[in-house]
Amino acid sequence: MGILVFASCSDDDNAGVMSSKVMLNQELVASNYSFIWNGVTSPRKDDVKAKFEVVEGDSTKMKMTISGIVPSSDDDIQLVVDVLPQADEIQYQGKVENSDYDMTVSGVYFPSRSSVGHYFKLKVVYNVVKEALLKPILC
Repeated sequence: MGILVFASCSDDDNAGVMSSKVMLNQELVASNYSFIWNGVTSPRKDDVKAKFEVVEGDSTKMKMTISGIVPSSDDDIQLVVDVLPQADEIQYQGKVENSDYDMTVSGVYFPSRSSVGHYFKLKVVYNVVKEALLKPILC
């Protein structure tokens, strides 16, 4: 006499997990948005915009472009962020390191939060490695 065991794998574990593609083709800005710079909530949130694009071949990452983070510059910050979709939100985080500064970004995106629509939170931790142009004005 023997024992017969069946094991099955399915996508049921991912049932109800949101697709990070809901963040695509949107310019996230202004209302329903939180911008935190080095631990301080910034009133400049209407000036800062973020956009996400697909990273080909990797569904766990997205290319993030942040504009308006440097008031005196038209330069955008681009980085690849890891995305972690959940049932009702998408968390993301990434880091930029270069000779002038280190910047870590993280946050959360809710595509629909009650009757006000999407909500986007961007948290930036910025550390100057040497004097650079990135000197955001918080007021």
